[in-house]
Amino acid sequence: MIVQCLNRSNQYDDIEVKSVTDYVPSHCFSLHKPLGKKKDSPYYIDQFGTFDIETTSRTRIEKDDHGEEVTKPIDAYMYVWSACIDGEEVHGRYWKDFLVLLDKIQAYYKTNESRYFVIYVHNLPFEFSFMIGYLNDYSEVFATGKRKPLVWRLKKRGIELRCSYKLTNMSLDNFTKKMAGCQHIKAKGDLDYSLIRHNESYINPTEWGYIINDTLGLWEAITYMLTKDKDTIATVPLTSTSYVRRDMKRAIRKGTTTRLLKKKLALNDKTYKLLKEAFRGGDTHANMIKCAKIYHDVYSFDASSMYPAMLLLMQFPVTAFEKMPVTSKCLKYIKSKNLAWIAQIKLKNVRLKEDQYNPYLSISKCRNLQGCDPDNGRVWKAAELETTVTDIDFSIIEECYDFDRDSIEIIEDTLYTARYGYIPDDVRGVIMEYFTAKTKLKIAVKHTTPNSKEREEAEYDLMKAKNKLNGIYGMAATDPIHPIMIYLENEWQEFSYARYENDIAYKEKVDASGFKIPDEKSITEQSEKSVLPYVWGVYTTAHARKHLRRILACAESSYIYCDTDSCKATNFNFDKLTELNNWIYELCEKTNTFVDIDGKKYYIGYFDCESDVKSENRYEPEYKDFKTLGAKKYCFNAYKETKDTTYFGCTISGVKKARGVEVIKNLDNFREGFKIKNSGGYQICYNDSDTITKVKVTDYQGKEAITEYTGYSCMIARDYEIGLSDDQIKNYTIIDEIAE
Repeated sequence: MIVQCLNRSNQYDDIEVKSVTDYVPSHCFSLHKPLGKKKDSPYYIDQFGTFDIETTSRTRIEKDDHGEEVTKPIDAYMYVWSACIDGEEVHGRYWKDFLVLLDKIQAYYKTNESRYFVIYVHNLPFEFSFMIGYLNDYSEVFATGKRKPLVWRLKKRGIELRCSYKLTNMSLDNFTKKMAGCQHIKAKGDLDYSLIRHNESYINPTEWGYIINDTLGLWEAITYMLTKDKDTIATVPLTSTSYVRRDMKRAIRKGTTTRLLKKKLALNDKTYKLLKEAFRGGDTHANMIKCAKIYHDVYSFDASSMYPAMLLLMQFPVTAFEKMPVTSKCLKYIKSKNLAWIAQIKLKNVRLKEDQYNPYLSISKCRNLQGCDPDNGRVWKAAELETTVTDIDFSIIEECYDFDRDSIEIIEDTLYTARYGYIPDDVRGVIMEYFTAKTKLKIAVKHTTPNSKEREEAEYDLMKAKNKLNGIYGMAATDPIHPIMIYLENEWQEFSYARYENDIAYKEKVDASGFKIPDEKSITEQSEKSVLPYVWGVYTTAHARKHLRRILACAESSYIYCDTDSCKATNFNFDKLTELNNWIYELCEKTNTFVDIDGKKYYIGYFDCESDVKSENRYEPEYKDFKTLGAKKYCFNAYKETKDTTYFGCTISGVKKARGVEVIKNLDNFREGFKIKNSGGYQICYNDSDTITKVKVTDYQGKEAITEYTGYSCMIARDYEIGLSDDQIKNYTIIDEIAE
């Protein structure tokens, strides 16, 4: 079969696609060195494949208890699959065909438990749910969480399926476009997923092109990536952050400071619990007073590489946390010694200061919360609360709230202190290497011709540098204690060491599954094994929230919205902003945290204007019009290069940007109660059965056929209704009353 596949030039190439019956592996191959240094690490064939399925989800409309129509799943099944094996395209309509393909791969490459052929699947969790019922014979699944398989080894077959989405952290569309050596990018819109199909349904040439593009493009993109990064199937990391982990491990092995610090900073049960409780992500919030209103000429400032900047510019705990007795003067003593600290605290009569517009305390992080007036998930005021904080969090709370100072209570046996210091040079060196690469590549991109091969190459390198730079924080913030997930008896279970040791039947089932049991380690041992100390991840986000407060202070009462590293406001105190940036530049000089290129210094962590408007003025508004309805929920008309041209955009959590723009269209429609049909996301309903079910299906053309499935993931197109929380509605009413 000859199929026309879309290429980078937006033209179509003729690609031969073989049936399983006609396919015969024909290329020479060799073995790669074992992955890792363990003696039992398997060998890998130097060739690889890609795999993808197309499915039909059948649903029905029911009415809920309120009389509203809701969509419910019936079932889901695969009706066609495609694979690209070392550049050759193969297709099939049934799972039995795919099993034949695996048999042919095993026979040709002589794969077994110590010799694997790798097949990449771009969303392995999805395909896994359909395949597990057919391939659950002595397989080993390495998962990052429930229904999140990363690697799936079919041990008797010597086949290893890997998730390429986790490797790239990009959609297939973006991945194929960004890989300059990928000739066949993902097609769009050529396959209508709403139509009912089955294994005998007619697939037209355009639809075949769409299907084949997915596996061919993925194979080409991964091939280019391996070549570009000088990797092999045996050495390429499993996830995008693993690249950073690899570089960091190499740097740490060369020195001694970080290795010694990791031992010092290893956690015990108590300190791990406190840090886990204190950990928070970026600060995202909308000014309650300014919600649901349109503002004009809105500025936007964001911090350059916020998290890496905090790691380089700020100080972190560099000694073990030690318990400190709680006394009336302990906080004063800690402050005089400039110590880092964590503790559980109790506050009374808490209320947001009049000159503050961004409440800091998160309701989800509070305990024993009494008499609370909320503001979109934050504490506006409360009669009493308990929470766990770092010293940085407490300084923000003091800046943000008034409360009864004489009633501050530190919960007994929860106060721990450590000494501050800068992170070691071996870690700093890796971050600076990434920052330098990113800076130089940004300049290089500007000096290449648009749409040229050189531009594509530079953009790829820049993307990798950015991902690596941002990945440093993620490595530090990774929870060192995470459950071990195992797929057992057709369901995801958290593996239990205690049960394995004491329950004979459970032990036999685990052993029969092929699951390789890791050694049991204590919290201290597991935290010590982390590439970077978990405490640095906790403090990175705390420093970032403090840094964000500095730009909020420059916005003053005009602040509208903030998110992690950015602030949007109708006006800024530019003198104060200049002072802030000068302070950051001084920190960069003090810590030698800058890149010098041809006599020009490039700094990190400073706040820059995001506007695309080019003018003689240093700062220009980014948005002509801006409106927010809460966290992760705003729309705008943004300036494009000049103030004469604008474009409409939106950011709504749960709605794809393109779909939001298409449906909402303008700021007037962006209001409570506005409904977005098929918002771009899907609700997924799972069936984990391993029993083969046969059903008679009539497709969209009226053709009947028997199809089958075991487990599945049924995708239901998700609708979205723009709304406000109850506390938002209440608070807006209060504000309106005050205004009157």
